Amino acid sequence: GQAQKPYREGGIVLEELIQSAREYSWDYVAGSTWVTEKTTTEGAYRAEIQQVVPAPLTTEVQARLAAAGRHMSGLVSLDNGAYHNEVFLRSGGLTSAVETNMRPGGMHIWDLARLAFVNFDPWERWVRWAVEGKTVHHHPVARGYCGIRLLRAPAGGLLRYVPDIESLARELDIKLVEAVYAKRLSDSVTARVKDNTSFIGHIVLFSEDYGQLSANLLRLAEAIESRVEVTCLAAPSRAVG
Repeated sequence: GQAQKPYREGGIVLEELIQSAREYSWDYVAGSTWVTEKTTTEGAYRAEIQQVVPAPLTTEVQARLAAAGRHMSGLVSLDNGAYHNEVFLRSGGLTSAVETNMRPGGMHIWDLARLAFVNFDPWERWVRWAVEGKTVHHHPVARGYCGIRLLRAPAGGLLRYVPDIESLARELDIKLVEAVYAKRLSDSVTARVKDNTSFIGHIVLFSEDYGQLSANLLRLAEAIESRVEVTCLAAPSRAVG
């Protein structure tokens, strides 16, 4: 269709369609590693909407993802201070590389790690590595799970009203770590998420229990999104005659 036309004009590259896979990232900083669980939106466009550190994994799956992430890092650089390698975990335990990055993970992943692990600051370790050039092998110990979820607009148009997230969290008895709106009132918003710029903000929560964290992220996000109000813009009328 017309929506795909700009992508076809420069030529087409065929890739294997990977289905029924979960996405994770192997994150590394100056000798410390962990695995992050990623959740993406459904539909024509896939954008990451949620991250949880650390990913709740069995020892075997953790080892598979770590091996994949480490292998990917070796393909681009044998000695770098930071990696953020995205991996698909497919049915049967097979892993597929999505992308390799020699940088911190986006969506505040390092900030989530700082809260999820005991006495662990990825930013401080990265700076120390950059200044001193030393790699310190350290296995971060989790004190719980920390997650971020991005917020969607219910419709396209101009943002008219957003609820107070702190008040909503108190009503739902959810302890809030952070809440930020990325869009201001009267800003243009869309309900069709194409990438991370389509979201209107985010929430960050922590829990010692993974199931509780997942439920609270979804519950609070839905409570916020259901109260957001958008002024829909009328489609321009066509001249007749």
